[in-house]
Amino acid sequence: MLRRFAVDSPKARSKLAAAVAKSVDGRIVRNAVLHVDSPRTGIRGTWANGIADERNGRPMRPDTPFLSASVGKIVMAATAFDLAAARAIDVDAPIATWIAKSVLKGLPVAGGEQAVEQITARMLMANRSGLPDYFNSDMHPSADGAPGLVELMLAEPQRTWSRAQLVGYARDHYKAFAAPGNKFLYSDLNWDLLGMVFEGATQRPFHQVVHERVLDPLGMTHTWYHVFEPAPEGAGHFADTFSGDTNLAGLPCLTLDQAGGGLATTAEDLGKLMRGLKAGRPVGLDLLGSDWSEDAIRRGLDYGYGTWRWRPGRMFFALWQLPHLIGVSGSNNSYAYVTGTGDVVTGTMNQMDHPSRHVKFVLSTVLPVLARARERRPE
Repeated sequence: MLRRFAVDSPKARSKLAAAVAKSVDGRIVRNAVLHVDSPRTGIRGTWANGIADERNGRPMRPDTPFLSASVGKIVMAATAFDLAAARAIDVDAPIATWIAKSVLKGLPVAGGEQAVEQITARMLMANRSGLPDYFNSDMHPSADGAPGLVELMLAEPQRTWSRAQLVGYARDHYKAFAAPGNKFLYSDLNWDLLGMVFEGATQRPFHQVVHERVLDPLGMTHTWYHVFEPAPEGAGHFADTFSGDTNLAGLPCLTLDQAGGGLATTAEDLGKLMRGLKAGRPVGLDLLGSDWSEDAIRRGLDYGYGTWRWRPGRMFFALWQLPHLIGVSGSNNSYAYVTGTGDVVTGTMNQMDHPSRHVKFVLSTVLPVLARARERRPE
């Protein structure tokens, strides 16, 4: 059993630091950071390794910001439910309540125009709207052979994207996936529309609403929407992030990372986010995980409202001793989770290749170290 070979906290910290260093191979992963907050063992720390900025050799530090990609979806879902609690929106009302019909017209959903107007914010957050995904052509190809935006991002790195262009790309090149409410498909288009719901309901830019409802109350002072606002004072430049050998940091193509992601942040700030949600601030993880699409991402990886659940034992039988994790992952191997034993684990590998690399890292290295760490004695 894992607890049979217990180690003390200093040794566990040393093992975590060594694991982060080993994960940076300089070939696929150029930089990485891991934050752990484990009250039951007394282990709390952030470990970083690699080069954060290849142009000047700046090293990756524990407080270096990075792009968190789809980790931003859990923040959007928390904002939506907080707005609902304040009666600013109704997550079960049609999104046409807040989004102009001219924007929704022609969006590909089985059932046509009437079906589009039946889509709700809840369906968007659960990825059950029936809308297609413009991002990854391998997972969901276009109707006319047009490339997904991951391919376009690499082929046209100097191209900038507005939200209207993102929605228009889905309208012009994709066919309907399903009728509203029936099937799961991971789609960034859902989150573009959710941002528009926020704006229609509040008459303010969606990122300002997210700051007001989630980021600022949780003290996430080194977190910002890199497309829409400057970095906070003292935050510094965010780390290099790669697709293959292409360094995407600073390229105009990253403007496609908007309401479906868009956050630059730090591992410690993501720790604050997960601790806050665990405590029900502004809403609880139990609410975000109250309606799972099981095995939605792959076997053992479920999807709730902007939220993932890892079930290690279903992913691979030999991992049956490991606790479930609830949180969220991003396409560049960023992650933010709370385990069933109350440990918070956040970080990134800043590499879009092999997007499940962080899953293996957390399950095969981080959680076993925490499982063997001696628990603190009650005072």
